[in-house]
Amino acid sequence: MTGKIFFVLVIFMTFLPAAQAMAISDEPGAPGPWVVLDDVIAVIADEAVLLSDVTMEHDLGLLEPASGEKGFEALLKPYLNRLVIIREAEEIGSFSLASGQVQEAYSGYLSRFEDEEAFEVKLKQWGIDEQEVITRLVRALTASLYTESRIQFFIGVLPSEIEQA
Repeated sequence: MTGKIFFVLVIFMTFLPAAQAMAISDEPGAPGPWVVLDDVIAVIADEAVLLSDVTMEHDLGLLEPASGEKGFEALLKPYLNRLVIIREAEEIGSFSLASGQVQEAYSGYLSRFEDEEAFEVKLKQWGIDEQEVITRLVRALTASLYTESRIQFFIGVLPSEIEQA
């Protein structure tokens, strides 16, 4: 099976702080028989959370670090919180975004890039397409708006209103 890569998820939770997704390669010049492809940094409801997802979302500007914190944990906490919130919103099932909200958020997101070419370079760098970015943006927006709708019962002024003021 020359030139093929076989993926194996190796979990050494007792030996390593995070599991690693590794590959065996029989390609000439490959760096040894095992190559680390990704790290599993958490598991939420039987779904692996990969280091590459956190890194990609931060690099694409879809994930901001937790305020006042530095390092990887400043990214990990809001990302994991987002995943848990999205699961809750999916379980409830009645929460959805209006198409106008998605279009407005996506237009605002694209304005972060100098031009369309800079955006295309990022997509190519991560090996994803525009639809993947939109899906991730929608998930982030859903988590944010769902959280806002849940806390409006507890406080009189919403975070979005504070930002607008």
